[in-house]
Amino acid sequence: MKYIIIIISFLLCGSHISAQVRCADSVFKNMNVVIPRDTFVIKDFQDSSYLYIPNKHKPRSEFAMLKFDKSSGSFSPLSYHLHQPTDSLDNGIHVVIDKNGTVETVFLIDSSFVDGWRYIFYNSSSRLSCYVYFSHGINNGLEVLLNPNSSFSWVRNYKNGSPDGYQYSFYWRKKNALSEYQYFQNGIQMGAEYLFDRAGRIDNVTLYGFNKRIWTKWVYNSGNLEQYLIFDENGDLVKCEKYRRNGKLKEVKYRDVIKPEKYKRNGKLKGVKSGNAENDLLCQ
Repeated sequence: MKYIIIIISFLLCGSHISAQVRCADSVFKNMNVVIPRDTFVIKDFQDSSYLYIPNKHKPRSEFAMLKFDKSSGSFSPLSYHLHQPTDSLDNGIHVVIDKNGTVETVFLIDSSFVDGWRYIFYNSSSRLSCYVYFSHGINNGLEVLLNPNSSFSWVRNYKNGSPDGYQYSFYWRKKNALSEYQYFQNGIQMGAEYLFDRAGRIDNVTLYGFNKRIWTKWVYNSGNLEQYLIFDENGDLVKCEKYRRNGKLKEVKYRDVIKPEKYKRNGKLKGVKSGNAENDLLCQ
């Protein structure tokens, strides 16, 4: 709770951040002309290098990141980091500012690991893009991804770095319209998975067992049940039921039976019809 309050205070402290942004802007302008002596190459690739340049007045609390293009010989600023270290392990709050002077990321380091909430913003914008909860450097809680219009894109739950609990996904262009939700336990999908169409109607329901195999599946068309599928312990389809728009049973096919069961519009058994063992066994 203490760390969350600190982070929120850091975000809301407008005058402090504004001053630091002006500092970052001046550093970036200097970067394109003069590269200080105390520059460190942290990543070197065939066509470019990434450089780390600390502020000589505050080497542990402020530093900049640049990209050097070897073919053109030019430097381009990437981000500027603000840090309030509490000890030699770089613990404390870290704020990353992009080349346009806006906050890009805010996170907390504790015992040399990212710990607590990490906030990520859209480029050159104050709009929140994502926030994730970490425990000792591992996803261990909620992860929320937001669209540019601040609506949900997905909501995930993690435990020790693996999906755990309900996972929600939303349609991109329809604000907070649920597209699917699933259930995981220790990284393994189980239980029911629901898919929805853009109108909010159920489109598909799949039931998973403990062995990660599909047990049963319901397929809908415009909200009406169209097929009901049953699978064996190996995940192979053994039975398929087809339904009419009025909800009445239309046809039943079995894996080991060549002739499917046919039903009348009133749902009563119509009889059987010879079929092809290869082409007419199960739902297509």
